[in-house]
Formats: sequence, C-alpha cells, structure tokens
Amino acid sequence: MGRSIESKLEEFNSSCKKIAINEKKELEENLENEIKSKVDAEMARYEEKLAKKKEDEEKKIINSFNSDLWNLEGNCKKELIKQNEEIKSILLESISNKMRNFVNSDEYCDFLIKTIEKTIEISGSNGIRILVTKYDKDRFFNIISKYGYISDELPDQNIGGIIVKTDNKYIDNTILNSIKEALDEL
Repeated sequence: MGRSIESKLEEFNSSCKKIAINEKKELEENLENEIKSKVDAEMARYEEKLAKKKEDEEKKIINSFNSDLWNLEGNCKKELIKQNEEIKSILLESISNKMRNFVNSDEYCDFLIKTIEKTIEISGSNGIRILVTKYDKDRFFNIISKYGYISDELPDQNIGGIIVKTDNKYIDNTILNSIKEALDEL
C-alpha cells in the first residue's frame, strides 16, 4: 500500500520546515542587506556632513589667519613708518644743528654767494626777489643786495640759504629745504 498518512505528514512537516528554513535564510539575508544599505547610506551622509564641517572650519581658520596676518602686516608697516619718521626727525635735528654751526662759520659767506649765483643762473635775472633769513640779511646785506632785490625775510628755521622768486619761478635753496629733500629720499 503506499505510504501511510503518518509518513506523508512527516514528509509534509519536513518539507514545511525546509521551506521555513529557506524563507528564514532569505528574510535574514534581505534584512541584513537592507540594514547594510541603510547603514552605508547613513555613513555616507555622516561623512559628507563631517567633510562639510571640516571644510567650514578650515575656511574659518584660513580667514582668521589671513585677517591676523593682514593686521600684523599693517601694524608692522605703521611701526616701520613711525620709526622711519623718528629717525628722520632725529637726523633733521642733528643735521640742522650742524648746519647752524656752518652758517656761523666764515665759509658760509662763500656758500651763500655761490648759491645765489647758481640760483640766479637757473631762474634768469629779470624781476628777481631774493628772500633770506634775518640773520643772513643783517650779516651779508651788502653782498646779497648786489644780486637782486631783497624782499621779505625768511623765518630763521630755514637755517640759511635763499629763496628766489621771479614772476614765474620759485626756487627754494634754503638749507632746511635741502635737508628735507635729502631725508625724503631715504
């Protein structure tokens, strides 16, 4: 006779177990793949977010560095300009003192005459007005007056030398101006 119902049930039971085991394996694999896919997607979003945050932080650091560098360069330039001006001021005072001593020397008269002659040669001889310090005017009036009309006096801070004015020219050959021009070239 064929098989008994019990053996058929057992075979059916066994077959159901195999199907259940296979479906369970398939479900577990599908679930594992879905979890892996979601974890990978979440990791990718996290890494992207982390990279963006890192990029933003780098930009902040670079901007801060550039700002600090710009401020430092500006402060250094200001300090250098300040020191340069201080040095020029010290040099101006030192040279001015030495030139004041020169103005009181015998050689100064020859210097003044050469300066007048050279300046007149440059400016021409028509309508000349010579400006000198009061000190030079008092000391050398007779010498200076033979070169042109002596007009206004220059402030004594000009130390010495002359300014020659004509109708269309203005030539500043004062000692102070010469010192300042030399210091400006530094």
